[in-house]
Parts: sequence; structure tokens; C-alpha cells
Amino acid sequence: SIDLALPLLRIAIEADGPHHYNHAWRSGVWEDQVDGRTVFRNRLRKAAGWHVISVPWRVWKRLQGRKAKETFMRHMIDMARVGVVGCTATEEALAAVAEAVEAT
Repeated sequence: SIDLALPLLRIAIEADGPHHYNHAWRSGVWEDQVDGRTVFRNRLRKAAGWHVISVPWRVWKRLQGRKAKETFMRHMIDMARVGVVGCTATEEALAAVAEAVEAT
């Protein structure tokens, strides 16, 4: 199942909680690596023609307030519509949130 689907745009939005990751303590920092089941899920959806937006739980937790979360998601959807997903889209969306917060 898809957490949130935008079928007309062929975009699947997945809220990836801690159970979607393998956690490792490296160099004094927790690192999250997407687990095999989640990688497989995303590959299946991509093969079926969907853009997959994975929202990592640590990223969502960092977003403070509704406006920041809306800005993040709007940017992620815009990026998916042009085929940019993954870490690049996440970093750009977080930068957009920071810009929006500074502008207010």
C-alpha cells in the first residue's frame, strides 16, 4: 500500500518511519540506511511508472510547524514532477523551507 498517492501525477508519498531503516552508530553519529524491503518497495513502484517521494522520519521531525511541513511537501512534489527524487530533492526541499522561514 502507498501512504499517500497522487494518481494523476503518478506520485507515491511514503512516510518512512524508523522501521524502514537499519540504524548504525558511526563516528559518534546515528546513521540511517534504508532497509532492503523499503528499497525493493520503491523499485517496484518506479518500475510501475511512479515517482516515489520518501519522507524520512528524522527529516519530518526536524520540520517545525505546519508551514514548514507544507513548504517541504510542495517542494518535494514539484521536484518529483520533473523527475528529481531522493537525497537531492530532500536537500533542496529543506533549503526551500529555510528560505521560507527567513522570509517571514
